[in-house]
Amino acid sequence: MAHLSTAERFTIQHMNHQGKSSTSIGKALSRATSSITRELQRNALHDGSYSAVFAGSTAKKRAKDKRRRSAMTREVSELVEQGLENRFSPEQIIGRHAQQGNLDMPCVQTLYNYISANRKAGGKMHRRLRLRGRRRKPRGQGKQRRSIIPNRRDISERPIEVEQRQRFGDFECDLIIGAGHSGVILTVNDRVTGLLWMEKLKDKQATTVSKALIHLLKPLKGKIHTLTSDNGTEFVLHEEVSKQLECECFFAKPYHSWERGSNENLNGLIRDYYPKKIEFYDITAKHIKDTQNALNNRPRKRHNFLTPNEFKQQNFKQIDTRCISN
Repeated sequence: MAHLSTAERFTIQHMNHQGKSSTSIGKALSRATSSITRELQRNALHDGSYSAVFAGSTAKKRAKDKRRRSAMTREVSELVEQGLENRFSPEQIIGRHAQQGNLDMPCVQTLYNYISANRKAGGKMHRRLRLRGRRRKPRGQGKQRRSIIPNRRDISERPIEVEQRQRFGDFECDLIIGAGHSGVILTVNDRVTGLLWMEKLKDKQATTVSKALIHLLKPLKGKIHTLTSDNGTEFVLHEEVSKQLECECFFAKPYHSWERGSNENLNGLIRDYYPKKIEFYDITAKHIKDTQNALNNRPRKRHNFLTPNEFKQQNFKQIDTRCISN
């Protein structure tokens, strides 16, 4: 039952002054007699009379002074700090441990409030958050003209099965560029499992990119259905890729990055490891493999907080992805 409202308290005051019993007042307000009796006893004036204004302010003060159990216990705080060190988001930290049932976990907003309070106190937990409070730029800024890709197949021609995310083998790909064009990282992901493949390239020439795509995905030849990219000229040799991998290649509409949402999201996670302002000269193959493994073992909300590796093992065990180092 909800707390008494201000209007109800004025009714109690009026009927109490008329000498009405707690039972009569309770019936008038559709409240239990015990609730009215308790209200008259707990929030009465010093002389024993009842004032709605005084009762309301007293109840508010009592509620404010009431000690509440903190959800951020020492055990939960330690799990949060460990999860942030592993680059998990607050939602992933809570979802993962709630699934395991080890502790009573707080809600996501409570965790963000805790991190915010830590920041105001001079702490550094917020630095492990992905966005760190940054605002996104509006879509459409900084558009550049794109070259026309010969024999380009638009994403609208892609089979409907791709959107349903029920089969393994529908891939998306893109490039991540280092500061000052100091290097290139090719990223490829499966849409249904979220599994990620990465490889550092010497440049973003079409021949370099096509060879890398074929190298990464050839171990899965026969299991690949589609490959979707943006309209960059680095993917102009899509027909050769399609021939070698025996798959169909499609292109998202220009400036519609959300049509490759899975890959864009993964690229955002990768940027936690390689921010836009750093150069890629010193990034080694081991760095790439470590990052790939970390993200393939990162819990995903859409998989009920299973990792891509765990989700693949449960649902597509028959498909061999040992070309990914776990």
